[in-house]
Amino acid sequence: MTGSKMTGKTTGSSPGMVISLMQPTLQTVIQPTSQPTSQPTLQQRLVKFLEHDLSIPTSAINMGLRQQEQSAPLPDNLLPMVLWQYGLITIEQLDQVFDWMEKA
Repeated sequence: MTGSKMTGKTTGSSPGMVISLMQPTLQTVIQPTSQPTSQPTLQQRLVKFLEHDLSIPTSAINMGLRQQEQSAPLPDNLLPMVLWQYGLITIEQLDQVFDWMEKA
């Protein structure tokens, strides 16, 4: 990546006030600011499945995510086990999540 050298120039707009104006002296390389839309991660798709298909409250999912982070280093795919461990989903819902994960 090519950098740009900046030169400073000062101007006085009023007594006692100095404003610095920076002007590039080399051509600046412009890189695209928008990145291509990436596919949602397995964790994001899992959260959506839990919310929409199993109607798990967002607050329960957030608590499970916090517990998972605090128990690091746990892989992302253990979120369903954390939710079940804390009684936030039933064993039947856990089974549905595992079925969904096999297909995802």
